[in-house]
Amino acid sequence: MLLKSSTLILCLSFFVFSEATKIYYKPFVLGKQSAPAQANVLLEYNFIPESSSFMISNRDLSFVDGKYCLSLDSKAEDCFQIADLKHDQDYDLVINGKNTKKVSLKNNQHENGSFNISAVVSSSLEMPKTPLDLLKKTTKKYEDLKKNKKQASRNNIKNNIAKPVHEELENVEKDEEEPSFMAKNWRYLIVGFLIYKLVSGGKTATKETKKD
Repeated sequence: MLLKSSTLILCLSFFVFSEATKIYYKPFVLGKQSAPAQANVLLEYNFIPESSSFMISNRDLSFVDGKYCLSLDSKAEDCFQIADLKHDQDYDLVINGKNTKKVSLKNNQHENGSFNISAVVSSSLEMPKTPLDLLKKTTKKYEDLKKNKKQASRNNIKNNIAKPVHEELENVEKDEEEPSFMAKNWRYLIVGFLIYKLVSGGKTATKETKKD
């Protein structure tokens, strides 16, 4: 049952990725498009999972050189781009890798003109995911956990560097011996000693006077 479900998912994914997208074109005159009953298909493009690339097909060469309104809907009044189409010019169809419905047709000056159109995926954006890529997907939660772990490691390293220095300063302060009693009170001791000498000297002089 699981194998059948996986096969069905892969088949559906292949169908979605392979479904062609059509670009329609309408004449554009003096800033306003004429409104034909239905626009013509300029080209089709679709994603090929096997090669992870886009394929351009069904180019319409029946147009007359000039300005055209490009759209993804045959009945749309608005257009996503006003393009100057010429039979002797080649083009690149630049496709947004994250949203394949966002495209832009640009002149390609590097090839001989014969209205060849090449599919180009924007280099700054990712290609559409294939079914196999789903197996390698990492969740946002897992990414957040990895970031939190790295941040915690940085904080631990920082704290481990600062902690010994702090402890060392505390140890130095503790190791400093307090001044002795003599060092603290030497002034008072000297004064007391001088008073003692004076008193002792006076008593000795009095005794000698009495003897005489």
